[in-house]
Amino acid sequence: MGFPFENRPYFELLETCRLVSNTIKHGDGTSCQKLAENAPGLLQGLYQLGIGTEDPKADKLWIELETFTKFAWAIDRFWNEFPDRLTVSISDDQ
Repeated sequence: MGFPFENRPYFELLETCRLVSNTIKHGDGTSCQKLAENAPGLLQGLYQLGIGTEDPKADKLWIELETFTKFAWAIDRFWNEFPDRLTVSISDDQ
């Protein structure tokens, strides 16, 4: 859609927020594992210390107000920039 947001300063926060959302929706699994790898501080226990050795558990997810505020900032930045950077090309085939 012409908006390469992967290089925006908020991309990593949005990606972490996506993993949090998927962990909440789906519980233990792929997103929870990726969250443990990418943001171990969001999981209580050994993962929070960066030394998790067993499979991460969704019920160990813990979001502090500061992290929530950062997620809100990233989402706000994305939606405020997105319309200005959106480009749509329509071909004659449609």
